[in-house]
Amino acid sequence: MTNNNLQHLHMSKLLNAAFFICLFLISSHQLNAQADDNIMWAAIKLKKNFNTKSSLTLAPIIRLDDDISHYQNSSIDLIFKHKFAKNYYGQILSRVWFIPENKYRKFFFFDVGYSRKISDFKWSSYFRTHYALTIKDDKQADFLRLGSTLSWLKFQKIQPFVFVEPWFRLNKQNKFSRLRYALGLTLKPSKQLGITLALRPQAELNTEPDVRVNHIIATLSYTLP
Repeated sequence: MTNNNLQHLHMSKLLNAAFFICLFLISSHQLNAQADDNIMWAAIKLKKNFNTKSSLTLAPIIRLDDDISHYQNSSIDLIFKHKFAKNYYGQILSRVWFIPENKYRKFFFFDVGYSRKISDFKWSSYFRTHYALTIKDDKQADFLRLGSTLSWLKFQKIQPFVFVEPWFRLNKQNKFSRLRYALGLTLKPSKQLGITLALRPQAELNTEPDVRVNHIIATLSYTLP
């Protein structure tokens, strides 16, 4: 066996161990954590590839809070993604939130991302600049975010994953103020269709009292021909 094959095998074993450790930590923490609310994020993503490097995605999202019994708000994402080098991409995401009582919010997310397949795993991460527009004197916070996902591709059409994303708040506060992590799976019935289901706890950091919510994620993705 060559040195490259040995290194590949060693990396695969490390990723297996990391995946199951993350699985255990997320599961055990969630069992012991008391959530203030359970909120569903239900989304449909429609994607159009222009070529092998560039795509545009439209994604309406509806959120239900109060233990998934009450309409909270909705939003529409418009996402342009471009692969500018092997394993690297840039992305611009525009999100408009529609909130009851005729209020709305506007965000821009600017991402640089990386992904790589190693044996039966895929590691992907992004660095996100989260910028909020001030609308009618409603100033929302700005953040720097780092999201990382480890997906297990062994079963191809069923892909479990773990995810973590710390948020660093700007606006002269300069502190970590939020943490998201998730345990979920993506179903791939066909090349064009995908279904993602996940539990994504969110914790507000450095606040009194602590605020913890669970996001139940359900996303239907379709790539247009």
